[in-house]
Amino acid sequence: MDYLRDGWHFEVLCRSDAYLRNSYWYGEWVVVLVSPDGKQEIPLLKARRGGTAEDMRLFKTVNGIYSFCKQYCVRSPIIPSIAGERERQKVTLSDWTEPTGRAQ
Repeated sequence: MDYLRDGWHFEVLCRSDAYLRNSYWYGEWVVVLVSPDGKQEIPLLKARRGGTAEDMRLFKTVNGIYSFCKQYCVRSPIIPSIAGERERQKVTLSDWTEPTGRAQ
């Protein structure tokens, strides 16, 4: 969130065309942070397990990437569906609250 407060934004990149299977949309998406001048780009999330530090977390369903965007205060996520496309996400920082400990 510090990057976003400093003027950075994040984009969802589609790495493979989305396709419908059993009423769910599948594909491959990654998320990158983009600097205010657009000259720098860094992965927002690293791979969950395994791989190297350079591996980006890969989302494989629209539901997964949509849920991630909603967690980061994007009120209306825009998810690209064609490989190579990217969409800037509009974050509403006023919606952000710092996570607290687990509910007991």
